[in-house]
Amino acid sequence: MAVGADVRLELRGITWLGVAEDDQFVEGAPVACAAVDARDGADLVIENCWFSNLGTHSLRCRTGAKVRVHDVTINRSRYGIRAEGDGTSLVVENSRFNGPNVCAVGARVGAHVDVR
Repeated sequence: MAVGADVRLELRGITWLGVAEDDQFVEGAPVACAAVDARDGADLVIENCWFSNLGTHSLRCRTGAKVRVHDVTINRSRYGIRAEGDGTSLVVENSRFNGPNVCAVGARVGAHVDVR
C-alpha cells in the first residue's frame, strides 16, 4: 500500500502470485484486496510485472493517486486494475489481461483512465 502525496514508488520486474482464483475464498489464506493499492495522491510506476490469482483486484488506485502501468501481465483476478475517485489518474500501456476477468480496467467516481 502506498499512501500520501509525498510517496513515490517504482516497481519493476516483480511477480505477485496469490492463492485465490476468481475472487474465491481460500480457507486459511491471508486476505488481500489488491497486490498494489495506491491512494491519497501517491505516485506509482509499475513496469514489467506479473500478477496472478489475486482474487478481487490486482492493482487498485484511488483518492488522487497517479499510477502508470507499462508492460504488465494480469491473470485471473476479478478486476485487473481499478481506479476510483476524483483526481485519480491511471495510464496503462502495452499490458496483457488473461483469464476470466469481470473487468480488465475500470474507472469509477471521477477517475481518469487512459489505456494505450
